Amino acid sequence: MANVATANPEFLKGIRHVAVYVRKSRVGQDESEFEALEKHRNQLIKFVNDNKMKYQLFEEIVSGSSTERIEFNKVLNIVTLGAVDAIVVINWDRLGRNELDGIRLRKALQDTDTLVVQLDPFEIINLNDDGDFDKSSFLTFFATWEARQIKRRLKAGKIRGALIGKWVNPSIPMGYNRNKTTGYLQIDERGAAIYLRMVEMFLSGMHTKDICHALNREGVPSPKGGEWNDTVIRRALVDDVYTGTAIFGKAKYKGNGAKIDQPKENQIIVEHAHPAIITKEIQNQIIDLFNIKKRDRGQSKNSTHILSTLLKCPVCGSSLQFTKAPAGIWVTKCAHKDGLGVKCINENKGISVQVVTVALANILTQRRAQLLTPTEDNGVDKFAGKVKKLEAEITKSNKAIERILDLYEEGEIDKATYTDRKNKRAAQLDESRRQLIILQAAGSKQTTAKEQTQAIDRALEAIATGERSKAANNTLKNLIDKIVFYHSTKIELKLDVQYN
Repeated sequence: MANVATANPEFLKGIRHVAVYVRKSRVGQDESEFEALEKHRNQLIKFVNDNKMKYQLFEEIVSGSSTERIEFNKVLNIVTLGAVDAIVVINWDRLGRNELDGIRLRKALQDTDTLVVQLDPFEIINLNDDGDFDKSSFLTFFATWEARQIKRRLKAGKIRGALIGKWVNPSIPMGYNRNKTTGYLQIDERGAAIYLRMVEMFLSGMHTKDICHALNREGVPSPKGGEWNDTVIRRALVDDVYTGTAIFGKAKYKGNGAKIDQPKENQIIVEHAHPAIITKEIQNQIIDLFNIKKRDRGQSKNSTHILSTLLKCPVCGSSLQFTKAPAGIWVTKCAHKDGLGVKCINENKGISVQVVTVALANILTQRRAQLLTPTEDNGVDKFAGKVKKLEAEITKSNKAIERILDLYEEGEIDKATYTDRKNKRAAQLDESRRQLIILQAAGSKQTTAKEQTQAIDRALEAIATGERSKAANNTLKNLIDKIVFYHSTKIELKLDVQYN
C-alpha cells in the first residue's frame, strides 16, 4: 500500500480516469453540512486537477448509514463497468458505513482492478493486494460500528429529553417556538392566533377546504411559508401538541424512507410539557365534529371504483369524482378549487362510467394488438436494445485494442501506427462506456411487450367483471399512470391513456 505524505506522480502513474466521490461528514460547531461538503469537494477537485486526471463528480448529502445512496450506487455501477481507473475520496469511510455496501464495493474493485485514492491520509488502496483487502475490511467494519454508536447516542439523548417533556422532534409546530436554552416549547403569539382562528372557523361549521381557501385569499402564510392545503389544516386541528402534550416516537422510518406508525405503548407521551393553546375539551369537540362529517359522507373501504384517481381533468390535472345516479354511477364535472377557492374552468360534462370503461376497454384492446404485431415499433424494448448495443460495442472495442497490440508485438505495424489506432479505439471505448453509464444511471421503468400484454389482459378482465373494489382499481393502476378525460359540448368522449 502506497503511504506518502503528499501525492507523488510515480504512485499515480496510470490513473487517468477517476470517479470523485464526496459525502457530507460530521461538521464543526461553526460549519454547516454544505460548507463541509464544499470544503471536501474543493480539496478533491484540486487534487485531480493538479494531477491532470479526467473525472466525474458524485456528491452525496444523505447519511452514510442510509440505504438510499443514489450517488454511491452510480459510482459502484461505473466501477463494475470498469470505466474508471480509481475512485478518489477524502477517506475510505466516506465510501460506506454499512457492511453490505462494503462487500459490494470491494468485489467490484477487485473484479475490475480499480484503485481507491484516499487523500487523508494519502494512500492508494489496491483490493487485489491481501494487506489492502484486510485493512479495507477492518475499516468498513469500524465505520459501520461507529455509525451505529453515533446513532445510538443521539437516540438515547433524544429519549432522555423526551421523557422530561423537551421538544426533540425535528419540526416545530405552528404556534410555538423552541427555547434554544431549555429545549422546551414556548408559545409564538402570531402563530397561536392563526391556529385559534382555524379552530374557531372549524367549530362554526366551515369545512377544512373552506378554511384553507380563506387563509390563502388573505395571504396568511402556511407553516412552511407557502399556501395552505387541506391536509395541513386537518392534521393541525387534531394534533395533541396544542393541548400541551409532547409525543416522541409516533412513527419509525425504514432505510428507504417508508413510515411505520407506532402503537401508543411504544410512544413517549408527556402531558403538560409546554403551554397549551387549546383545552382537551375543545380538542374533543373538534374530533367529534370530524367523526360526524366522516359518517355523513358515508365513506367505506368498499366504495373504491375501478377508475378511482385515474381519470384526470385536462385543465387542472385533478382527479375526477364519481356520483350515484338513477341510471348508475356517473363521472361528475370537475369541481376542483385552487388554493384561493377559485373553481376549475373546465367545461367537461358528466357521463356514465359504463360508457367510459367500454371506451377504455377498446383502447386497451388496440394497444394489446399493437404489442403483438412484430413489425410495430412499440418502444417497449428500446432500453434493453440500447444497453445490449452499447455492451457489444464495448466488447468489440476491447477486442480491437487487443488485436492492435498483437499486431504491434508481432511486428506487423510500427509504433506510430499502433499508437494512432489504439488511441482511436480507446476514444470509441470511452465514449461507449460513458453512454452506457448515463443510460444505466437513468434506469428504465419500461416493461417488455409480453409483460404489458399480460397486464392488459388482467385490466380487461377487471373491467369486464364490473367489480368495484380496491383490488380492481390497483389492477388498472399497475398498468396505467393516468387517463386524461375529455368530454364537453365541443368534444365527444376522448381518453388519453398514459401508461406506466
